[in-house]
Amino acid sequence: MQTEPKRHLASPVRRAIVLSGGGARGAYEAGVLRFVLRELPRRLGFAPRLDILCGTSVGALTACWLAATADQEPERADRFEAVWRGMRAEELLRLRPGHGGLGFFANLVVDALRAALLGRPGSSFSAHQGLLDRAPFEALVLRSIPWRRIRANRIAERFDALSVTATDVASGRAVVFLESRDGAPRHWTPDPTIVASPADLAPEHALASAAIPFVFPSVEIDGRRYVDGALRLNTPLVPALRFGADRILVIALRASLAAEREAETPATGESIELLGKVMNAVLLDPMEADLGRMRFVNDVLGRTQRTFGPDALARLNETARQEGAQPLKRIEETVIRPSEDPCALAAAAVVRLRKQGRLPALLRVFGRPLARRPRGGADLLSYVLFDAEYTAALCELGFEDARRREEDLARFFGP
Repeated sequence: MQTEPKRHLASPVRRAIVLSGGGARGAYEAGVLRFVLRELPRRLGFAPRLDILCGTSVGALTACWLAATADQEPERADRFEAVWRGMRAEELLRLRPGHGGLGFFANLVVDALRAALLGRPGSSFSAHQGLLDRAPFEALVLRSIPWRRIRANRIAERFDALSVTATDVASGRAVVFLESRDGAPRHWTPDPTIVASPADLAPEHALASAAIPFVFPSVEIDGRRYVDGALRLNTPLVPALRFGADRILVIALRASLAAEREAETPATGESIELLGKVMNAVLLDPMEADLGRMRFVNDVLGRTQRTFGPDALARLNETARQEGAQPLKRIEETVIRPSEDPCALAAAAVVRLRKQGRLPALLRVFGRPLARRPRGGADLLSYVLFDAEYTAALCELGFEDARRREEDLARFFGP
């Protein structure tokens, strides 16, 4: 029997969580959320409320899970993490027939470069087919998230807005599928490459958002085909801001630059390593740019008030109101990111799997550089290693990193 947790008192502050993409790295999000939902309430005295839930790629699945289970007890976080801790590569990493040859990998690299340079999916060959069979993942997603509860929880106002972002293969635009208490935001971004699409969110929207190009097949929705939203909008700050967030909690899936440099080894130019670097550029690098832009706007607004007086922002917003534009405000951010490099964790996990004799064909190919040098090809492995040897370590790392940020998280959910 489910019990309704004690809810956060009504607050004028709108809190958003932003969940980015990264394939198997998404296990880190589960660990962070176990601390936020299970441990942090003991200090706060109430269950933390997240008003706006925004996700891209694997983050879209996490955002939908948060929305679908918003009425459940804190132990829901344990069950969600258990899904990640129960993964086995031999069950999930199944190659699609005819997709194991070198020719396919060559096409992947070419299309990955095209995606990185042009900001849109490559040829129909890789964009629509993909390397892996999606069926095992689809079954896992369907049984792990109570999808029908999303609408019920939205109607019950347990959250205000949910968005997942996918990339339209034909146009290359980022399509933000959103379900909101108040409908689509009145003021949307002027960027024509980011489109809002109100919808009753269902599994196909999240699966489309998480369809990593070249790895998973594209997903058809209303006659159009979609792939991973991270190609165009990896860290979905735009919907969080347009829905009026005052505070944003970002769970990043990339370690600090210092941690990455510590684990870095010289690249050899192998195609598998090149593909991993391209994945980093496509899936992870945009997040830092998005955060940088938000911080820049915060700095500008701060200087405006210091230069022209504390009422300067109010005067700017009066002009914005008269012109029908979105008001401006400073956004508080809290970013939690891995304190250890996920690539190093992936490399260590592959070594253990090899000793256990549990390396599927895909990992044997992707893991070949590791046999020649430490961490070789680990960038790519960190995205596709859906096995508990790796994901359990990420879950634990996420929990510990969140625990170390307890003070910041308490302030985030505080008044």
